[in-house]
Amino acid sequence: MYLYIGQNQDNPKPNALQAAEVVQEGLSKKIVTPSLEAYKLLGDAYYVAGEQDKAMAAWTKASPYAKDGDMDFMRAQLLIQDQKFTAGRSLMQTALKRGVKRVGAAWALIGNADLALKDRKAATAAFEKAAQDPETRAAAEKVLKQLRGGKK
Repeated sequence: MYLYIGQNQDNPKPNALQAAEVVQEGLSKKIVTPSLEAYKLLGDAYYVAGEQDKAMAAWTKASPYAKDGDMDFMRAQLLIQDQKFTAGRSLMQTALKRGVKRVGAAWALIGNADLALKDRKAATAAFEKAAQDPETRAAAEKVLKQLRGGKK
């Protein structure tokens, strides 16, 4: 509830931190069972509060409970956002292997990491895969056109 309220306010941090505190206390007192849902909620609350390191720690605890690569996707996205391109790229590959739902977005983020790492060949390959997904096709094709010097 605190997290939901916090997301709909100009300053979500206080309510998001309160949500994180409630979940953390529940986990510590063994009132809340460690699970994907509990650790994801904890990570989401910290993320909304701007506590990226704590969000990453909670999402890392959530990952082993996940049946797919979606938690790895979130963690990789955060690493790439924090300019930790090599680690983010590697974790995104893990997300793909584990069956992430947003395959095109995963490949686009890998492509962005490759561009930041100055690996145009790998970036081109990643964006070609991103272009196969309807969700990311238009953006991927735009990047591919730029990578190919304006040629389709």
